[in-house]
Amino acid sequence: SGFLGWVLAPTQRHSYCPACFSEDLEHGRTPFFRIDWAPVLVTTCWSHKTPLFNWEAVDSAGARQLPKEWIYKLDNFR
Repeated sequence: SGFLGWVLAPTQRHSYCPACFSEDLEHGRTPFFRIDWAPVLVTTCWSHKTPLFNWEAVDSAGARQLPKEWIYKLDNFR
């Protein structure tokens, strides 16, 4: 089930499903990138059947930059 041994993807792929991210936030989880989105030939979310979008917030080294609201509770920021 899923892609365990082969992934036809560049070293870093930044595809994501906004519906999955919304569900993560609604359930109090930090949104995360699923391994099922990594293969180049996968263009839709298997759960929601929605197109995958390209995450634009990437630093010069290619690492994803997540919104601070996802990691910290801004009302109790330390």
